[in-house]
Amino acid sequence: MPIDDSAHSRQKINHAIVLARQFSSKLHIVGLADFDDETDLHKFEIKLTQIEQYIKKCDLTCTREIVHGKNQATMTAESAKSSGADLIIIMTDQDENISGRLMGPYAQQIVNHSKIPVMSIQPFIGTMASWAD
Repeated sequence: MPIDDSAHSRQKINHAIVLARQFSSKLHIVGLADFDDETDLHKFEIKLTQIEQYIKKCDLTCTREIVHGKNQATMTAESAKSSGADLIIIMTDQDENISGRLMGPYAQQIVNHSKIPVMSIQPFIGTMASWAD
């Protein structure tokens, strides 16, 4: 479950929890840090700790790591492979173009190149219950 610094990245957590319960799975939290600022890294660590605590509160096991780099798709794929993941759960960022909505570049790269199955969740836009409710 790759987590980046976007506002909607955590929306996939409840989906992952449902699947993990159904299949008695362990969740792997992968923090995708494409920044180096110490203050931003500290805030990101706090976000990942909150996610980890929430998953454990749901009586599930998880691992957590932060990977650094510039290509989030590559970082996701390498982490999934090294952890032995059976599924990658991503948020489908969407770009507008003339023909309508298309998957953003990150989602396209993961879906097109991953050898591990990918579940893509469309982000909710507008008011919704938070993942920690």
